[in-house]
Amino acid sequence: MTDRWLAARRVPGAPGASGDGQVRMYSLEASGPTVVATLATTLSPDPAWPVALREGFGRAVAAYGHIIAVSGSGYSGPSPGGVRVFRATAGTWSAVQSLGGGTAPQSFGNTVAVDDGPTVDRLVVGTQFPSPPSLGLEIHADTGSGFTLEQSLTPDPLLPDASGGLLFGSTVALDGDLLAVTARSATVASAEVGHAPVTVGYVQMFRRGPVAWTREAEVGTFTSPYDPDVVSAYPFRLQAADTHVAASVIVNPDPPVGCTFPCFNIGLEAWSLDRL
Repeated sequence: MTDRWLAARRVPGAPGASGDGQVRMYSLEASGPTVVATLATTLSPDPAWPVALREGFGRAVAAYGHIIAVSGSGYSGPSPGGVRVFRATAGTWSAVQSLGGGTAPQSFGNTVAVDDGPTVDRLVVGTQFPSPPSLGLEIHADTGSGFTLEQSLTPDPLLPDASGGLLFGSTVALDGDLLAVTARSATVASAEVGHAPVTVGYVQMFRRGPVAWTREAEVGTFTSPYDPDVVSAYPFRLQAADTHVAASVIVNPDPPVGCTFPCFNIGLEAWSLDRL
C-alpha cells in the first residue's frame, strides 16, 4: 500500500477462484473523515508465461509511487519464477515489462521491492544462485528504457550462517540509496543461565555508492545475551524509509511443558533498527 494505492492479491486456491492469479488496485481517498478505497483496475500476469506461473501470479507485491511489481511462482506445477512491472500514468495502470518466466529459478521473485526514484527507478528481486546453492538478490535499474540488471548480491561466505545461505534476501526493503536485507542467522548466548544458545537472524543494510552497492552495517534481532525463555528470533518483514529501517520479528519462545508436535508456540515483536 502507498498513500494513494492499495494492492490486494487474489489468493490462489481461494473458493471460487480459478485461472490466472490477479492483483486488484484500489485508489485511496483520505481527505474526508474516513478512508475510501475504490477499485481502479485488475492487474494480470504476462500471457506469455506458462500456465502454472500465471496461476501463481501475486506471490509477492511491492508498490512505490507510480510503480508496482508483482511476482508469480508455479502454482499447479513447477515453473520458473517471474516478475511483471506496472506503471500508473494519469491514474491508469499498464504493464511495462516482464522479467523471468523462462529460464529463471523457481524462486525468482519470491520477494520483491521497488523504488520510484526522481531519475532512476529500481527493482530488487529475490532469486537463487546454483553454486553454491543460496538465495540472492538481483538489483535492476531503469533510467528510462526499461529495467536492466545493475548488480547481484549474495551472502558473505566469511560470515557464519546457521541457515546455510537460505535466509539471505528472503525479505527486503528499498528506499532510494538504502537497501535492507535479511541476511543470515547465528547463535547468541541466552540471558537464562543453563539455557541453550538462541538462534537469531541478522539484517544487513546496503548503500548505493558511485560505483556499486556495498554493505554498510549489520544488526541482529537483539543484542546478546538474548531474553530468557526464547529459542529463536528471525526478522520476517522489513520497511525502509530515508535513514530508518523497521523490522517485524518472529520470536519462538520455549515450548510450554508437555508441548509436543503439532503444538505451536510463537510470538511477534516489532522494532526500529535505528534504536540501536
